Amino acid sequence: MTTAPTMFKQVAEARTVTFNFGSKVNTGDTVSAVVAVDAAAGITAAAGVIVGNKVTSLISGGTISSTPYRVSCRVTTTQGETLELDVNVRVADGVN
Repeated sequence: MTTAPTMFKQVAEARTVTFNFGSKVNTGDTVSAVVAVDAAAGITAAAGVIVGNKVTSLISGGTISSTPYRVSCRVTTTQGETLELDVNVRVADGVN
């Protein structure tokens, strides 16, 4: 099991996050639908867009905090599996 990656953004930024399901799908399987992109209260995640076995979503908002916001993406595959990936979004000032 691995820990969810952390993405940094500044308050005014709107940044694209990519959820890469490539290592989670079975051989011959592909992501077929985005079930949901859920974001913790205070941050906004746009609807997911499928690009191969990846899903992209535009993340915006949030306030400066030492506690990250959790953003989760759930998809279904052509073989009927439901998969989920998470990312932690840290909002900070002066990050590039």
